[in-house]
Amino acid sequence: MKLEEIIEEQNQGLLKTTKNKPLVDAIVNRHPITFYYSGPRKPKKKSVKAGYRVKAEPVALGAHKTTGNLLVRAYIDDPSVSKRGTPGKVGKEKSNYGWRTFLASRMSNVQVVKDETFNTIREKYNGGGDDKSMSVTYVSTDFSQTPPKPKIGDTKKVEPTAKPSEPTVSTKPSEPTITKQTRDVDAELKKFDTELEQIEKDIKQSLENYKKYKNSQDEIKYVNQLKDLNKKKDELLTRIANTISDIGKNVGSDDKSKINKFTNRVSTKKKDLNVIVPTPSSKPPKSPSKPDEPEAKETLPSVKPKEKPEKDADTYNLSEGFINRVKKLIIYN
Repeated sequence: MKLEEIIEEQNQGLLKTTKNKPLVDAIVNRHPITFYYSGPRKPKKKSVKAGYRVKAEPVALGAHKTTGNLLVRAYIDDPSVSKRGTPGKVGKEKSNYGWRTFLASRMSNVQVVKDETFNTIREKYNGGGDDKSMSVTYVSTDFSQTPPKPKIGDTKKVEPTAKPSEPTVSTKPSEPTITKQTRDVDAELKKFDTELEQIEKDIKQSLENYKKYKNSQDEIKYVNQLKDLNKKKDELLTRIANTISDIGKNVGSDDKSKINKFTNRVSTKKKDLNVIVPTPSSKPPKSPSKPDEPEAKETLPSVKPKEKPEKDADTYNLSEGFINRVKKLIIYN
């Protein structure tokens, strides 16, 4: 099986999942959809107001130009929630004609209004070609069959019908067609080269740190760091392989030559990035010594100096001189 056939088969399978098939049917059969959207809140400048989009008109479904995530293009108006407003509230210019893009992963409680169809081609509609926000448009609305408009000057009053007329479609849902894919091959390959160089640099630095701090308390830190980098490397190589397979469709000979050279570079890098994560040492980690801290010396208890007894004021001086004076006084009397 050719590479183009493999990619097309994968894309067709993606559109037939339980979650995405109702979106595809709504776009093909021109049915409005009501859903709750939980847009990103950060950064504040690019935040999207969360809430219900009521009877939005989906016209295209494809892959986001930079992230590859599934993206829906739809036209909204009152009473849908919108941060920058809707045509019914702030006018067409300020609301950018009501056209919005929604990440399918952030859409929930999707309800297809199957008893209604949208037949008006909104202003700024691109005619069903490739969407500028999408690297590949998987399915888009076909407005080639529209209800006839009343002739100018026809005074006959046209009564509104309770139910809009259904577009003429076959009983079997038409398979979505994949339109031409447009990708910047140089930019994508350059981005992968930068990521590979960075992860190679990080692994080299972690290995040096591990060798430096082996058998210390910090050893386990750098072992875990190497494990994380090894996992990150494997995820990057898987993403590169998937992208190379994806962009292989509808590219010219020049791009194919660039892809082949890039693939050879990646094969060489794999050998350089092949790191065996070391096992932590079983030896107990050495406790780091505290620098410039003198050892505590054992000190002996100091001997208190002898205290001289204080003289008692009531104590008599019984020296020999004192006794003689007492004797003289007795004889004199």
